[in-house]
Amino acid sequence: MRGDNMTTAEIRQIRERLNLTQVEFARELGVCQGTVSHWEKGIRTPTGPAVRLLRILASANDQKKRSK
Repeated sequence: MRGDNMTTAEIRQIRERLNLTQVEFARELGVCQGTVSHWEKGIRTPTGPAVRLLRILASANDQKKRSK
């Protein structure tokens, strides 16, 4: 991840590592499924609290992988 921006691939990888559908992922982040779809397609980028939540999820997921 670079700076404040996350790539579409990074967002999708976070979701897929958690084994969540776009609907489930959106529910966990408090956004609608269309928003997640737009993030993954590069139409929109996450901002504000959503970016922070995505970074937390990515970090937690990385730590989980390292502990295995």
